Amino acid sequence: MNIYCSDDELEKRLIKRPQWGNCQNKKFIDKQKEFNNWVKNYGKEKKPEIELIDTTDLTLEKTVENVRIWINEKMTTKFIEIIFNKIFNYYRSITILH
Repeated sequence: MNIYCSDDELEKRLIKRPQWGNCQNKKFIDKQKEFNNWVKNYGKEKKPEIELIDTTDLTLEKTVENVRIWINEKMTTKFIEIIFNKIFNYYRSITILH
């Protein structure tokens, strides 16, 4: 999963950060935008495609909720896959032994 926002929103968010982080620096903002666009394109190129969550218009709470749902779905799917493989391998080993 990759989380991103529009370049305009990213710039606004970076500018709002505390001054000590030097996130308002134009060069830093441009580098972050470049990375942001790489993330969006990279996800689309992968097989299976990496799920992208656009947070441009989402609140922090909604973003967290979307990530939580995604994690729960993936964890459940992965857990079922692991259990299925263990059961399958167990029964296959019994069949091979007899």
